[in-house]
Amino acid sequence: MNAPPAETWEHARQWLLSEFGVDTFSGRNRPIDVAAQTFAGLMQDARAHQADGRVREAFLYFVIALDHLLGEDGRNVSTVVDRTSVVTHGIRSKTFDEEVTCVRRVYDARSRLVHDGSPATVEDLRDADALARGVLWAITRVVADGELETRDAWVERIDSLAHLFRGDSGVVTNDRLAAVGALCSFQSRPPPPMLRDRGTP
Repeated sequence: MNAPPAETWEHARQWLLSEFGVDTFSGRNRPIDVAAQTFAGLMQDARAHQADGRVREAFLYFVIALDHLLGEDGRNVSTVVDRTSVVTHGIRSKTFDEEVTCVRRVYDARSRLVHDGSPATVEDLRDADALARGVLWAITRVVADGELETRDAWVERIDSLAHLFRGDSGVVTNDRLAAVGALCSFQSRPPPPMLRDRGTP
């Protein structure tokens, strides 16, 4: 499979930077800003593949983005599943357990693709895209709030919430979710620029 010309990739990169609004992070040097930029860059790669109809590559890049931001050396897939679910379940109007099932399904599809060569479906791609967008929404909120300096500090709070969901979900408050960018509704505040439809003010 031939790669597209360099100018095509650059055009896609610039368009996606504008669409997702993360160009406003450039020039910031806090570790959490760099983590957000890297995550957005991987999503841009996924979107470039998606725009060219490469479902397999797009799907893998969305999952790679999740692994890069929410994964940890020496930990298993369950860590990423729990962290992603904490961050995205409210944004996507699901319960934590429903989101865990969805994220596991995406990772099962990734495993089948990598180990058995089974193709990713359009539904797999749609789910991976939606999850990555939710995570991007969350980290963008956290970066904008300016309270946390590092990705590790953010993930530590997410892990605390995952532990509560597994034990006593009744003590998980909206304030605790908001502190990690896991807002319960897109309507609670205007969406960050990267999630606005093109042409929406």
